[in-house]
Amino acid sequence: MLLAPVVEFDVFPYSQSTRRLFSLQYSAGLAAYNYADTTIYNRTAETLVNQTLTLSLDVKEPWGSAGLSLEGATFFNDFAKHHVALFGNTDVRIFKGLSLFFFGSAARVKDRLSVAKAAGSTPADILLQRRQQETDFSYQAYVSLRFTFGSKFANIVNPRIRDNGGGGGIFFSN
Repeated sequence: MLLAPVVEFDVFPYSQSTRRLFSLQYSAGLAAYNYADTTIYNRTAETLVNQTLTLSLDVKEPWGSAGLSLEGATFFNDFAKHHVALFGNTDVRIFKGLSLFFFGSAARVKDRLSVAKAAGSTPADILLQRRQQETDFSYQAYVSLRFTFGSKFANIVNPRIRDNGGGGGIFFSN
């Protein structure tokens, strides 16, 4: 369960939000965790107050779209448990309906609360991702080919207050 009101400020006016968006978003809220196994912190359940700050830039052009986001989050009871992540993506239109999509992210991770105690973990469990390990860094990248069809209006949504699990929010724009 997560209850986190969101406040967002957008640099560009709402009339331009389908083409370009440069926003600063802050949320603070309550999160309840129930773990399947006892964690490395000797917990099976806990409720914490957390906060997240996100800076995002998204642009849509005739050639495709691109986005970049920087996110930082921490828990109020322990600022040492935090993460900072950078996400980037580009969608390059090859021709109508077909595009090449690139995505990458890198994060410094110090808030893996749900990592189970490693008693009995084998190298195979870790390699097959059946058991999670505590880590300080995470990264991923992928490239995909996308094909979309149907109504040209099918993927139009309100870009304000992206769903970050908190739901709802207040936004400010100039």
